[in-house]
Amino acid sequence: MEPNVVVELASGTHPPLVKQHRRSSPGGQALHRWHKQGKYTTIHIVYELDEPITKEALVELVDVALLQRFPRFRGYVSANERYWCVPDKVDATRYVEMVELSTNDGTDADVEAAVQQHVARSLGQDLPEQCSWQAQLVTCSGAAERCFVIWRIAHTVADGVILSQIMSNVLCKALVKDPDPGEAPSTPSVLNPAGSSAKVTNLRSQPTRVGLCERLRCLVGGVAFVLALVFWPSDPRTPIKLGPYKWERRERARRAAKGLSAHASATDASQPPPPAADAVPVAVDDERERMRLGVMQPVAVDELKAAAAFARVSVNDLLLAAMAGGIRAYMSQMEPHTRLSASLQIHAVAVINPRPVMPQMGPGGASELLNDYAAMKGPGCDITLGILPLPCGDLPARTRLERVARATRFVKISPETYLLRLLANLLVRSLGLSVLLALYKVILAKFTTYVSNVVAPPLAGSLCGVRIKRIFFGTAPLDFGVSFSFLSYAGQCTLTCTSDAETVPSPQLMTDCVRAHLLEQMAAAKEAPTAGK
Repeated sequence: MEPNVVVELASGTHPPLVKQHRRSSPGGQALHRWHKQGKYTTIHIVYELDEPITKEALVELVDVALLQRFPRFRGYVSANERYWCVPDKVDATRYVEMVELSTNDGTDADVEAAVQQHVARSLGQDLPEQCSWQAQLVTCSGAAERCFVIWRIAHTVADGVILSQIMSNVLCKALVKDPDPGEAPSTPSVLNPAGSSAKVTNLRSQPTRVGLCERLRCLVGGVAFVLALVFWPSDPRTPIKLGPYKWERRERARRAAKGLSAHASATDASQPPPPAADAVPVAVDDERERMRLGVMQPVAVDELKAAAAFARVSVNDLLLAAMAGGIRAYMSQMEPHTRLSASLQIHAVAVINPRPVMPQMGPGGASELLNDYAAMKGPGCDITLGILPLPCGDLPARTRLERVARATRFVKISPETYLLRLLANLLVRSLGLSVLLALYKVILAKFTTYVSNVVAPPLAGSLCGVRIKRIFFGTAPLDFGVSFSFLSYAGQCTLTCTSDAETVPSPQLMTDCVRAHLLEQMAAAKEAPTAGK
């Protein structure tokens, strides 16, 4: 991302056509710097299609829908990180790549494993030069009917809110069914292109019946938390916590490998250079290849909403409670001899949209947000952090859900997320980005994982005229070791767990544990004393 952004739309050697000054968010700047340092922050969104499409059709789609409409999709951050350079015209074929995966027998399980391994490997791979995103059209040998489109988008291009609107309203066309004559018509909405009555939930939606005393208490608590963040106790050591110490050892190993390579080149220049695979990034590439990914079997969104309504909590509360219980179950299975505290609590970082009104709730809907983004108004990536305690102790399902609901309610009405964003802005503007990045290791020790939740279209959509069967997405876990990405599409909610192989050797087992606890939470919610009241 671009600090103190100067947006330049240049055509060859001609003077800039447009020059605008825009300041990026500190989060976007940090993500770009980490990306340059090898801590990849690329978002991977996977579409599985009902039938194959051609590369030409995909190239035409990205050219018209993305490159011509959104300048940032044509652009890249300059080498000095001062400019967002946007050429007036680009070759759309540079952004589309054909990939054929080899499979053993072409069965569904074999194809799933090949696709997940490919996504996990590509999480740690560079994008094409002067490109901030890429679309991969993936086919599988032995399974000609299976087709996937993988969108690899650097977080510097856009935050999750903008990306979800682009995916829902630009790339994904709704498959509108014939209306029932006896059904009352409804108005189309942002994430409901066909005009159904489906509702969406988000973490920042304000809860009802918030009293003045509760707001004051959360205000004082939020300010105290932000001021005491540096002194906040670190998360306990657990089997899924990567932690700053292992990260520092990796950094030292990388620097040592670079030093040895530079010394060898200087002392023996007459020798032919080693192959690219044996150069500096040996350990890094091997480490990236060991990134792993697991995808949860979907759960019906209607069932989630029904269980949440019974327990009088949000869908997010159910998902986070299931995640906490699944983490506990995973650690118990993977480390049976490790004694886990009955009151174990860890913290997750949630990427939060700082906009006061979500696009689907505003008067202009997604159109206003996308038009501003297309006009290069404001930062493309504007995010802040929400801090969520996860009760991973040995608790009944109902108790765990109640604790999570209290924590998410505090996040919704507390100003701590906005104060953290304000503090980051002050640090970057007064002391520079390096000071903010220096606090990274301090923050890293205090949390164990991070989580995101994205709402895609509630009805099935199409890409290039072909029905999209399912969507899932994942992000590299940076130095947290493991990340959780929830996504709901076409009435189904799924979870992608992306992990560092040393920290979480089996992310698929992790997602299976989360799903089992999600079903348990839904059953417990329907049996709660407040159910139906």
